[in-house]
Amino acid sequence: MTTTENRQAALHSYFAYRDAPAALRWLERAFGFETTLEFPDDNGGIMHSELRRGDAAIMVFSDHGNYDRPALRGETVGHGTYLSVGTDSEVDEVYATAVEAGATSV
Repeated sequence: MTTTENRQAALHSYFAYRDAPAALRWLERAFGFETTLEFPDDNGGIMHSELRRGDAAIMVFSDHGNYDRPALRGETVGHGTYLSVGTDSEVDEVYATAVEAGATSV
């Protein structure tokens, strides 16, 4: 049994990409994440990686299987991940950087 005494809650999300190496570089440029771990797989992709921005952490890996995008429900796929930042000006900075890096504004 694992004890959880004196541990704060943490949430880690993971994302599969067809081209995970390119996704890592884009997430760094677009949202200011820092790649802290990156383990390549034998197919030119990523077996496991970790990116951080402050206390936020995400994991990215390559999906070499039958990659299907979730069907849209209106303008969304019905779920999402949100990065919370500290100030209104930081929101504007992240938004501008993400759009400049090729993100689509919804």
